[in-house]
Amino acid sequence: MIELHKFYEAQYTELADVIDDTAERIRKVGHFAMGRMEDYLKLASLLEGESTSERVQQWTNLLNDHETLVREIKQKISTTEQYNDPGTVDFLTNVLKVHEKWAWMIRAYLS
Repeated sequence: MIELHKFYEAQYTELADVIDDTAERIRKVGHFAMGRMEDYLKLASLLEGESTSERVQQWTNLLNDHETLVREIKQKISTTEQYNDPGTVDFLTNVLKVHEKWAWMIRAYLS
């Protein structure tokens, strides 16, 4: 159980850094990052699933979310390339790698 706690904590910490870096990137390109939950929810593409204490279902849900984000980020990279913004493309590519890594780790655990 302690190993799962460490896994979740490592993921949470890395994703919190991604969120902070995303807000900084948004400011760097001249926009304001959203800070209210209501605003986040309007833009959210992930749906909150039913609560479960079953570990395999939790991990499957988490895997599905990471895989959804991988697909969406790839689409955003393609769109961003049209605007000749290599900094944002690079940033999104690094975020993509984070989600690909977590998806891979979860798939390895589930297999």
